[in-house]
Amino acid sequence: MKGLLEADRNSNIHSVPVKTVAQQQLTALHRIRSRWMATRIARINTLRGLLREFGFIIPVGARHVIPAATELIEDAAVDLPAALREVFYEMCTEIRELEARIQSVEKRLEALAAQTPEVARLRSIPGIGLLTSTALVGFVGNVTRFRSSRHFASYLGLTPREHSSGNVRRLGRISKRGDVYLRTLLIHGARSVLWSAQRKSITPSPLQR
Repeated sequence: MKGLLEADRNSNIHSVPVKTVAQQQLTALHRIRSRWMATRIARINTLRGLLREFGFIIPVGARHVIPAATELIEDAAVDLPAALREVFYEMCTEIRELEARIQSVEKRLEALAAQTPEVARLRSIPGIGLLTSTALVGFVGNVTRFRSSRHFASYLGLTPREHSSGNVRRLGRISKRGDVYLRTLLIHGARSVLWSAQRKSITPSPLQR
């Protein structure tokens, strides 16, 4: 009886929609890719840090690490302990394997995107590519479930923290309590649009602003 009473009292609460199998495919691929990306970054940082301890500085940027590390490992004239050469080489191999897995996931996402009209529509928006569009379709689904853009912003965690008292309303920084993954993808997309506009010395459109 108590459960039925609570359900009646909370009848106005929006229920969470059940994801379709197609959405679950997209979200699963994104989660797998995200985990492999985190592992790859951790391995790259470990390899760069260990080489730095031996006096070998590798430029910033993930694309520089494997070529530079491989060159150091294969150069017999480099003063690098023999016991570590094989281990470092195995780390390079592991990073390459992770990169191949990530590319494989992205190809699968591209194949699923070709079957989803909503993804093509989202990709027409500046700053939204394969990853962001498929993530929006997978995690959000039917966007009409949000009554307004404010509700969607709340879902993303873009609502401000409230420190109000009585009739005095104080709004702080954004709460960041929403979907971190989606918010990160959208921020990166917006940054790329602004960077591209600055590089080409063009005036951004109202949407890009």
